Amino acid sequence: MLSRTRLETAAAAAFLAIVAFLLLYSDVPKAVDAASPWMNTVVTQKEVEAIYWLENNTRVYEPVVYDIFGGETMMALSLRTPPIGGDWAVARDAVDRMNNVTKFYETTSAQEAAEIMKNLGARYAVVPSRQVHAGFGWKTVEKQKFSDPTFFEKAFDNGEAMVVRVK
Repeated sequence: MLSRTRLETAAAAAFLAIVAFLLLYSDVPKAVDAASPWMNTVVTQKEVEAIYWLENNTRVYEPVVYDIFGGETMMALSLRTPPIGGDWAVARDAVDRMNNVTKFYETTSAQEAAEIMKNLGARYAVVPSRQVHAGFGWKTVEKQKFSDPTFFEKAFDNGEAMVVRVK
C-alpha cells in the first residue's frame, strides 16, 4: 500500500498534468491561428502574376503600394518600389509609411485610400485576397473601396490579386 505522502505526490502530479493538458489543449487553436500567416506561403502565385503585370506595364522603380511581404517580392522580381520594406535602416519615415499603408488597406473610404496612394507617389497598388502585413500585424483588406470608379480603376485582376490605378 502506498504511503500517504506518495499518494499525495501522485495526486498532485496527476492534477498538474491534467491542468497542463487542458491549458495546452485550449491554447492550441489560438496558437495555430496566430502562426498560420507566418508559416504558410505569404505571397501567392496569383500575386506573382500581378507583379509581372506591373513589370510589363510600369517603369522600373515606380512606386507601387503593397504590403511588406508582397513589396519585398515585387522588388526582387520587378524592381518596382513599395513604400515599406527593403532596407529599413535607410528608409525615410518608415513608421509613417507603415501607418499609411495599414490605413490604405483597412479604410473603407475610397477617397482616403486614393489620397494615401497619391501622398506616397504611387499610381498603382496591389490588392491581394489574403491578409496583409504593413508593420502592425495581419490585417484584412477592405476591398469594396476599390470598386468606386470616382477614385480607382481596375488595371489587372486574376480573381486572387488585383492591381488598381488611382485616378
